[in-house]
Amino acid sequence: MKVLLSLFVSLLFIYPAKTQNPKNAIPLQPTQNGEEQLDSMIWSSFLGGDNWKPSSKQSYIYDSNGKKLQRVGSNWKTDHWVPSWRDSYFYDEDGYPYMIIGEGYNAETFIWDTTEKEDALFDERGNKLRSILYEFNTVSREWEKYNLEESVWNEACVQTAWTSSNWNIDLSRWDTAEKSLLSLNIFGKDSILLNYERTGNDSPWSPAEKTVHYFDDSGRDTVSLFLKYEEDQWKDYLRFEYEYPEDGKVVNQYIYNDSQWDEFYKYEYSYTQSGNQLIQVTYSWSGESWQPLMHIQSYYSAIQTKTSEIKSPEIQIYPNPSKDYIIIDGVTDGARLQLYTLEGKLVMNKTVHSEIVSVREIPNGTYIFRLMTNEYSQTGKILINR
Repeated sequence: MKVLLSLFVSLLFIYPAKTQNPKNAIPLQPTQNGEEQLDSMIWSSFLGGDNWKPSSKQSYIYDSNGKKLQRVGSNWKTDHWVPSWRDSYFYDEDGYPYMIIGEGYNAETFIWDTTEKEDALFDERGNKLRSILYEFNTVSREWEKYNLEESVWNEACVQTAWTSSNWNIDLSRWDTAEKSLLSLNIFGKDSILLNYERTGNDSPWSPAEKTVHYFDDSGRDTVSLFLKYEEDQWKDYLRFEYEYPEDGKVVNQYIYNDSQWDEFYKYEYSYTQSGNQLIQVTYSWSGESWQPLMHIQSYYSAIQTKTSEIKSPEIQIYPNPSKDYIIIDGVTDGARLQLYTLEGKLVMNKTVHSEIVSVREIPNGTYIFRLMTNEYSQTGKILINR
């Protein structure tokens, strides 16, 4: 997965993205602090006056313990939201998302089609060490790997090195295409980030991009510079200047043209009392004034209970191993049952209206099941053997 800052850095502030942000891009999505849980984010385009038109939405579904189960993307069509894509998260016994399944919504068949998968490996501190991305081949019905990302973390859990490799089908090997290295200042934040790229394992590394951050005495960003390596030298490309009014934050973005910095975009942020991002408004420079372009609204709900206070219903799934059917004892009407192969292929996705569910059409094998309602989620393994 090759993402170059020179192509996408400005778009990261405007459009919702499923893919991971470049390592030297300013984060778009708000982090969750305090007793608030992010429910949804809505992107709207400016129509003029005081009018905004919704365009995209991301919604989040959690279990009763606060773990994210799904992230769902939707697009606005005239007067309603239409699903577009979704990611489903699976956690290991330590609570880390070891697998994410991506699906695209088919508006003609009203079916979710499996598209992508991510397998991840974490260390004991929760740092992601490795991530392998797969595409689902609809002809062979198999997963095909295409990207590998590996990271190095320091003792403070700061990512200090990162590599991205593409799968070479002809040679059956990973070819490392990009790498990033960063140095840290006294505040423990990245101060200089260098990106390199090459065309194959036998090719030399070439500098591609550089990010330089400057901070005030409290450790807050004041200026960020993005440079591209061209004609054997570093050339200015983008500049971000940060302001911190009492009610939020303002980021002014400039682009370097003809030996001078020209206004490009401006981003205004406001926050909840817990410090979570509430609103982001993007403006573009018309040559004379700032014009509204995009509005992002984040919606939160209060986290009412602690994890230790939550009691999930007693649900049993049997027989295990199963042959033609399974019994879900204690399930509520309207729960959703999903079955995945150990490779992450979705083979069943249905709403449960009774305790008896037929699995006659499912081939023999071991499967991961997920049973979900609005209040809880249960995950486990089940063996089908005839």
